[in-house]
Amino acid sequence: MGAATHGCHRGCAIRCSGIYVDKDGNFVTKQPEYETVWAHGGNCGIDDLDAIAALDRMDDDFGLDTIEMGATIGVAMEAGLAKFGDAQAAIKMVKEVGKGTPLGRILGNGAAFTGQGVRGRARTRGQGPGHAGLRSPRGPGASA
Repeated sequence: MGAATHGCHRGCAIRCSGIYVDKDGNFVTKQPEYETVWAHGGNCGIDDLDAIAALDRMDDDFGLDTIEMGATIGVAMEAGLAKFGDAQAAIKMVKEVGKGTPLGRILGNGAAFTGQGVRGRARTRGQGPGHAGLRSPRGPGASA
């Protein structure tokens, strides 16, 4: 829940900005974008929108890309650091990045770095997998 979409500045005609609030009506974050919901949600097996919003806010506060961080958490889950769907473990991992702990520094380097040694994890030229699929030989976001 939260405020309906609104313009991010005076005169904005698109009005795609939104506000996400918790069950008590307190501001949590801006409205999570669909990439964020996929990366922290479906990619990690997390179906709790409040947890996804909390992860989004931490990503913003720590200067992390939400897609890459969601892919990184998925790699960490695949490696056995947490079970898929464990929202609290995902939150703890992002907090580790924010604290700069040894684990946080590994996770903060992204999915490819975290996944070194994890067999079978899809990577595209050093990036985590995108949400739209890996149909192109180059993959999403990769350049020549």
